[in-house]
Amino acid sequence: MAEALAAIGLASNILQFVEVGITAVRSAHKLYKGADDLSKADKELELLTRNVKLTLHRIQHNAHVKLPDDLRALITICGPLADELLSLLDNLKIDPEKDKRVESMKKTFKAYRTRHEIKDLSERIEKIRIRICDHMNVEFMTNLVCKEVNVLVFEDEQAKLQRTAWSITDLATERPWEAVDNSNTDSQLTSNVPARAPTSSRGHSNLNGKQLTGRESRTLAVHGPTFGEGVRQAFQDDRPQGFHDLVRLTAEFSSQLRFHRPANRVLRSLHFNEIKERQADVTSAYKNTFEWIFDDDSTVTFHEWLRSSKDDGVYWIAGDPGSGKSTLMKFLLNHQGTTRILDEWAGKTHLATGNVIQVGHFFWSAGTSVQKSQEGLFRTLLFQIFLKRPKLIPKLCPQRWADDELAGTFQTWTRSELFATMKRLIEILSPDCRICMFIDGLDEYYGNHKELIDVLREIGSSPYLKICVSSRPWIEFRNAFERGRWKLQVQDLTQRDIRNFVTGQFDSVEIVELPEDDDSWTTEALIEEICRRAQGVFLWVFLVTRSLIRGAGNGDNMRDLQKRLNELPTDLEKYFEVMFDSIEDLYRQRTARIFSSLVHVDTTLPILIFHFFDVEERCPDYAYRKDKIKPMTESQVLRIVKPKRHQLIAQCRDLLKLSVDQHEPAMLRDRAGFLHRTVWDFLRTENMTQLLSHRSGPGFEPRLSLSNAFLAMCKIIPHEWVSSGLIQMSRIMRFVLGAVSYSQQLEAMNDCADEPMLDELQSTVKVLVSSTSWQRFTPTEMHILSIEDLAVRCGLYHYIGLKVPKATAKDRARLLHQALRPSLNVHGEGGLITSAGTGIDLKMLRLLLDLGVSPNVPSAGARSVWELFITEVSSAATGSGSPQGASTFEACRLMLSHGADRIVTINNSEIDVTQFLRDRFPDQEQYIPGPCNDSNSDDQGVASGLVSALGSLMKGMWGY
Repeated sequence: MAEALAAIGLASNILQFVEVGITAVRSAHKLYKGADDLSKADKELELLTRNVKLTLHRIQHNAHVKLPDDLRALITICGPLADELLSLLDNLKIDPEKDKRVESMKKTFKAYRTRHEIKDLSERIEKIRIRICDHMNVEFMTNLVCKEVNVLVFEDEQAKLQRTAWSITDLATERPWEAVDNSNTDSQLTSNVPARAPTSSRGHSNLNGKQLTGRESRTLAVHGPTFGEGVRQAFQDDRPQGFHDLVRLTAEFSSQLRFHRPANRVLRSLHFNEIKERQADVTSAYKNTFEWIFDDDSTVTFHEWLRSSKDDGVYWIAGDPGSGKSTLMKFLLNHQGTTRILDEWAGKTHLATGNVIQVGHFFWSAGTSVQKSQEGLFRTLLFQIFLKRPKLIPKLCPQRWADDELAGTFQTWTRSELFATMKRLIEILSPDCRICMFIDGLDEYYGNHKELIDVLREIGSSPYLKICVSSRPWIEFRNAFERGRWKLQVQDLTQRDIRNFVTGQFDSVEIVELPEDDDSWTTEALIEEICRRAQGVFLWVFLVTRSLIRGAGNGDNMRDLQKRLNELPTDLEKYFEVMFDSIEDLYRQRTARIFSSLVHVDTTLPILIFHFFDVEERCPDYAYRKDKIKPMTESQVLRIVKPKRHQLIAQCRDLLKLSVDQHEPAMLRDRAGFLHRTVWDFLRTENMTQLLSHRSGPGFEPRLSLSNAFLAMCKIIPHEWVSSGLIQMSRIMRFVLGAVSYSQQLEAMNDCADEPMLDELQSTVKVLVSSTSWQRFTPTEMHILSIEDLAVRCGLYHYIGLKVPKATAKDRARLLHQALRPSLNVHGEGGLITSAGTGIDLKMLRLLLDLGVSPNVPSAGARSVWELFITEVSSAATGSGSPQGASTFEACRLMLSHGADRIVTINNSEIDVTQFLRDRFPDQEQYIPGPCNDSNSDDQGVASGLVSALGSLMKGMWGY
């Protein structure tokens, strides 16, 4: 009982810390902004900071409850930060013995100078507070109420417990949710969640290292509010029955928790870092544009298609480059008008909105491979569907629902598994379970477009599923959709929207009009001319309007603006040429290097990367020098990023687009990428590629600069951020995989390894994780701790060729074991790792064997790598285990030819591997080496090794 009461006291202290943190950050923000009542603001912040320290002290020194190491580490970090903040605040106090007016002025200027530091400290304390709150999760309540506490003692402690329950509800609901969509999640899961506005700025939830925001997080955290609200109601009853209600609610909560753990596993396996990136990057519709699509009197058939109850197939939105297709698709996906009409289709009243599941995917040719593949399409759609209807998961994914081992590994979903799951989904759709999909950019899909169209038609065959797609009017899409009734051409329908946009932009601009100007030189005439030349291309209108407004800001009169407009080409590519040529000579080399790098990357880049490009100009080996690259605080990062944003805008004209994601840490928060896909297409043309190469200067290689920059990103992470959990391992993985990705490309291009960079990367990662508990890593994250292991599976052949001769027997066994796993493709900074789909990398396996790594080298315990592999192949033959197929057979044949034992022990029984392979791969029997007796196996192994070594020597000497 004493332990339970101590736990209650600890909970009260932690929750007091939660409440104080919110108020403290608000006070710091006021001080940062320069509140009028400076003394009141700093006194309030000082009081709250001291309260934080006191509460931390009580939590840390609770003798009855042992704190987890991670929580104790966070508290240890927070204390000195609070002391530093208090010291700053002490310096702002006015000395009563001195002239008050003079002192007030001095302290005001001092407060102004230190406002960034105060804000930085308060934000760091807030981040640590959030981490402490995460440790104090709802399961704490579950363990607490399961204690056999006497009812009389419970009544004495009721007030404390009530505050705890209320605060837990606040903790679970007061998050900065940003709605991902407007439709409801499973009603049974959310019926008791109280709606409330966000009241504080906090970090977003994470899903075992993967960062989710908005309704994604809310769905996964739904137990907290449901349980907490029930606790509140239980405490409104003063009778002892309230305690029994609390226990009942806790039991129900535990049952829900058992459901959501496997649901989280499946959602995590579908999720990938860039799942919302393209949709978020698409420009939102300008006010009062695209509303015509819902007009009943309009000739556009979209609203009629939404209402139709017939099996009417796919709706096609076609448009020229830059016409606004993606913006329209984003508008439709999120618009209440879409939801309202879909509810009519579902036969529901206007009182019950959101009955149809609305999901969307935006292909992106300039993105990672998953963003332009069928795999990414299906993962995105299934993730959103399961997020809104989690009860579908055990029906559609029974194996993944039951299997704990599939989560958190490299064995991601295959295309066949995803497609089979989609087909099962279509089969269970019904009048009560309908879906509407919005799929943007079919022309940006990387693959056979006809095959993609066939897939969409197959899954769109259900009368309870609607699919709206968009693309450029390419011939394959014309052949598929043009004959149908359900289509529209965007550029033919946006004349009114373009006029609305241009007029709105010029409303806030004052244009100089000369006395001699006649009626033909008016703002209205200028707007009319822009609309006439636009030809429905919204991107051209946006760029031209920006140029004209910039000119008006420089004092251009109406004649000047007309002349400027006449000089601007109406063709987008020619317009880009004008913009590119207008870059000042001083910036041309730097901008050429920026553009060259962005052409090679899979996605947008953190702006901090471009800062490292500048450092590289002055010091090419900066990434390896401790005096050049050191751990940075968030405030140091921000001091670099802010001026760099302005430089990019000035140097790159309008060809770049800058974005900010407030949920990311400072080093990832500000990003830069091409303004539009058409810019990327333009810069990839042969002429522009040659021009960029010439302007970049001799010796510049974008992939080398990128790999060094990502190494530098790893090195600037403060070590305590990792140990305290202030930065997730998934973030570090993005930097590591970015460096490995470009190093892999460099090796393939130059036919040699970038050994210094990869070795430095290994040392950096080792230092970062040295003070962190191994239990904090998921299986996927564990693999990046060894760059050599990653190199084996990613095909860095030259690097491994340099490492194997120096490796110990234990290291050789580990590398061989990695070579027998499915190969990986690494795709840049996005941190995406996918199975190659073809199984084992036989080239890497042959390299290791030719370098003398024996298949019989001991691995785990007394068993050899070869024996473990055959055991896995054997289990795969019975329907589970490791991958099968041609690569597995070839791997076995290779290792047998390199001296692998023909007799191995599996499940305490000896088997002949050659006979096993004949049974397992009967169609490959002619390629299986014949049996030999044990007395000759060692001699054959030695001979095989000599032959392989001789072959390698001859290849090195004569090139074959």
